[in-house]
Amino acid sequence: MQSTGNSYWQTELIGLSALDGNTEKVQSHLSKLGESIRRVGLDMDGYAQAAAKAMNGIDLETAWNQGGEALDNFANDYVRSMKEFGASAEETYTGAALIRQGFHSIAEAAAKGELDNVTAQANELAHKIDAIPADKHIVINASGDISIIEDVKPVITVTGSTGIFTIGNNGVNITVKHQGNFIIDCKKEIVYNGNTSLMKDTAGAFFELAPDTDNTITIIGTGTAQINYIPQFLYDATLDNMDWGDK
Repeated sequence: MQSTGNSYWQTELIGLSALDGNTEKVQSHLSKLGESIRRVGLDMDGYAQAAAKAMNGIDLETAWNQGGEALDNFANDYVRSMKEFGASAEETYTGAALIRQGFHSIAEAAAKGELDNVTAQANELAHKIDAIPADKHIVINASGDISIIEDVKPVITVTGSTGIFTIGNNGVNITVKHQGNFIIDCKKEIVYNGNTSLMKDTAGAFFELAPDTDNTITIIGTGTAQINYIPQFLYDATLDNMDWGDK
């Protein structure tokens, strides 16, 4: 971890202030550390872990060994530090998820086949406090790239419905009572046939395809559905592998 004299001493002062129970000085030194990191372009993740270590008096390995409240406090202070340093939401909560899952890096998690679990927890943590909108998700790949993408909102063209047609994804379903053809536009949240709105004949909720779920499409009723969508780097959600239920 690259360091400067000032950043090193600010980290030390955070630890001394934490030992004294002086929360105002802890915050003051954390803010000054953040200024140094932004000015010089230092490793935010490394210094956030160092600041969490200083605030808790234990290193990451000890936090893992103790688990429970010790690990929670370490992870929470890591998040606090990353925010103070100006890190993005995806960087912050990916790092927190790695800490909580017991990994030093994305590469380590990927090598052990646990990257999906890390990604799921990063999203859970970020969505819990509205750090990212509910219709967006953090995506992490094995190369270490982290991004936020918008959930895919498909447009479904239904032909030959005989009356009641239900389609959904992972328990979120929309039902249309209409004979013939119609379009369900999940992005615009409308159902129509030509120029005629069918919203009065529609019940349920418009669904999305999210990158951290199995995206199991189910259909109840008679008719043919064609799903169109614009890919948003949607991982592990190809239509070829979807469960289409009863058609």
